[in-house]
Amino acid sequence: MAEFEIKVLELEAGGKQYDFPLRRAWLDASLGLADAKPGDALKADPAQPDGVVSVWVEKTGEDVVVRGRVKTHLIAECARCLGEAHVPVDTAVTALFTARGETIRPVADEEDLTPEELDTEFYRGDTVVLDALVREHVLLEVPMQTLCSETCTGLEVPAAIRGPADLHEAPIHEGKKVDPRLAPLMDLMDKTKKKGS
Repeated sequence: MAEFEIKVLELEAGGKQYDFPLRRAWLDASLGLADAKPGDALKADPAQPDGVVSVWVEKTGEDVVVRGRVKTHLIAECARCLGEAHVPVDTAVTALFTARGETIRPVADEEDLTPEELDTEFYRGDTVVLDALVREHVLLEVPMQTLCSETCTGLEVPAAIRGPADLHEAPIHEGKKVDPRLAPLMDLMDKTKKKGS
């Protein structure tokens, strides 16, 4: 059963406001996370209240225009330290739904679409279902690499792998004889470091 349904016959002449709760259970199920466990890569944030799907819906002829916002909270895995990264989702939603008989979101093999129709959503009967649209917008708001904080240093590298602490602080060639052919390059590298600091 659809979570976010709009009955086209109920739409008034000037449009109508809808505020749907975005339940964590629906979010986990729609993202394929119904069995989400601690440590999973992406899940609804259980510490936060349910999100909200707030949309203004207008009917123009057979078409239905949807404008609004989706707000919720997710937990993802930090790309650096593998801890929890909180991902607030607050995204604008705009879509045009066109009546298309019995077909919803036709597959390329089933029906040819014109370039103009590629950005159009479809509905059947007298019901517009926003579930797929909400899911898509939530997923698009998740960064490719989530971070728990901008200053996250990541996993600690063991000293045996890291090497000496002063390895990256002093110029590598300091105190060593440099091949005379590379001397101008080393001077340039030293000058660049002095300008940067």
